[in-house]
Amino acid sequence: MQEAEQKLARSPAFLQAVLGAFFAASIVLLFSVDLQFRYQDAIAQGKKTALNFAKILAEHTVLTFEGVEQTLREAEKIRQDGLSGRYAKPEDTNAALRLLQQTSPVVVAVGWTDASGEVLAHSYDHKPPRTNISGMPHFNVRWAGQPKRTPKGARLSESEHCTNDQHKAEFESVSMKPDKL
Repeated sequence: MQEAEQKLARSPAFLQAVLGAFFAASIVLLFSVDLQFRYQDAIAQGKKTALNFAKILAEHTVLTFEGVEQTLREAEKIRQDGLSGRYAKPEDTNAALRLLQQTSPVVVAVGWTDASGEVLAHSYDHKPPRTNISGMPHFNVRWAGQPKRTPKGARLSESEHCTNDQHKAEFESVSMKPDKL
């Protein structure tokens, strides 16, 4: 048996077989290493792409809410102009709010109420869906003395204070389209 092994070890075919097996194992090993590096690179590239998209989405969201904030500032100016008598009729105020609402693709409606929830002005081209919003959660939070819990899409006018004085306070509100955010 040892004689057969020695003959086999000296034969060129055996040497070729050993070298072939070594090269095949080396190829499989190198392919596995390359596959692992490609896999890790694909994960890193995916993370980088996801972060880039997240940054773009964050910038878009900031711009969207800055636009809504600008809409609220303009609504406040319209409200102040209405209080000072610049608009002769409530319909003129509503028309100004309607024009303001049309400048933003995410704003559905803008308007304000008195402290009891009665709608004083709105941007609808028809009668508003509710003429009194006193039962709405975003309205009740404001008048329950919890100024820190401001719901999404609603805020108190910057020039007014959250009080229970029904004759002084007014509430500004903007309704937004969630699919446009």
